[in-house]
Amino acid sequence: MANDRDDVDIHVPGAIPKLISAVIRPFRKHEPPSQSEPQPVLRDDSDEYCFTHSKRGKALIFNNEYFKMYSSRPGSSQDARNLSRVLQRLGFEVECLHNQTKSQMKRVLKKVSKEDHSDEDCILIAVLSHGDQVEVEGETKSVIEKHDVVYATNGTLLTRDMVHLFTDDCCPSLIGKPRIFLIQACRGTTLDPGVEVNLRDEVDATISSPVITPAPLYKDFLIMYATPPGHYAFRRPDTGSWFIKAFCDVFSGPDVSSTEIQKLLTRVIKKVSFEYESHSKTRDLAGKKQTSCSCHMLIKDIYFRVDLDKALEPKE
Repeated sequence: MANDRDDVDIHVPGAIPKLISAVIRPFRKHEPPSQSEPQPVLRDDSDEYCFTHSKRGKALIFNNEYFKMYSSRPGSSQDARNLSRVLQRLGFEVECLHNQTKSQMKRVLKKVSKEDHSDEDCILIAVLSHGDQVEVEGETKSVIEKHDVVYATNGTLLTRDMVHLFTDDCCPSLIGKPRIFLIQACRGTTLDPGVEVNLRDEVDATISSPVITPAPLYKDFLIMYATPPGHYAFRRPDTGSWFIKAFCDVFSGPDVSSTEIQKLLTRVIKKVSFEYESHSKTRDLAGKKQTSCSCHMLIKDIYFRVDLDKALEPKE
């Protein structure tokens, strides 16, 4: 029997401390600037990222379904399988890592960031896990910042620290190439009740602005989140998460090769927003909506330009 119950990708609301010391930052170390001569900036007037290298690039999928202290995430392995198939079809070299500890995730990310990506078009990193929003002390203790975390099987990682590992300074072989992140995880405990749409009526009401979590953005980066800052992300135990299911449906389409990535992601957002509504035995979680969101500092268009007729059959 199909299970149409929706789960959320947060272990238990309020179960982790809401304050993390800024001193404990596992990846980011403020090192003195390099003394080497700056490299000249080459002018590039093209409007499209170069995707004609010998390799598409690596796609890392962190699929954390079982945890030492938190609830499991049934349906996540279905997400990982579907996402792996789609990315292989687009030409990526996919590595799927299951149920990783904090140290394992850090080790893999650091290793990949130090690899030579000169012959690759781009890199993609997907995290399928629990998540939350935490308060972090800023550079001065009087400032408290809200930041996203994702869960390893035994602890949490700040999203900003994972992203920072692939900046131009940390990963120079990716300079001028897109770095794509997909984050399937909760970003807080707020629920979206949705709005009943009546196409016959229009209103000129304003909507209050949400509090935006400072996102780690750099040139040539694109980060796609399952949900806005502070909100839940839903997942179905039988078919997987709303966001990854919608992403795989859109990126399996017949025009994925000829459509720019921002247009594809807009379709993903629309699909999640209009085609899903939560069903849960928990009253507070029933009848809720979700809207995925993306942020980027891309300076060109991304086209995958893959010949789908000649694409290799994805490996299981």
